[in-house]
Amino acid sequence: MNLILFSANPKKLIKMSAPDAPPQPEIPEEVKVLKTSGLLDEIKEGKELKDVSPVEGVGAAQERALYGIKKFNKNRLSHVTVDEKNFLPDAETIAQEKAALEAGETS
Repeated sequence: MNLILFSANPKKLIKMSAPDAPPQPEIPEEVKVLKTSGLLDEIKEGKELKDVSPVEGVGAAQERALYGIKKFNKNRLSHVTVDEKNFLPDAETIAQEKAALEAGETS
C-alpha cells in the first residue's frame, strides 16, 4: 500500500492511501540544483540577479554560413577531369546478344 499526499496548500497535507498508486516522479536535476544553490530563494525574494550574455542562436549561425558562401574564393578550387564510366551495354551489344540467344534456342 502506497501513501500519496495531496494538497494545494503545503501546510495542509491530505493523506490518502491507494493499493496501486503510481510511483512518484523523479525530481529533475535542474530543480535539485536550484533548490540547493539558493538561486530559487533569490528569485522568489526578487533579489536582483547578475546580467548574463545570451547564447548565440540559429540566426547568427545562418548569417555566418551565408557570409562564408559569399566570400568563398573560387580560384582556390582545382580542376578535376571526370572519366565517365558506363557499365551498361549499348543498344548494338544488346541486339547482338539477343540474336545469339534466339539463334541458339532455335537450333
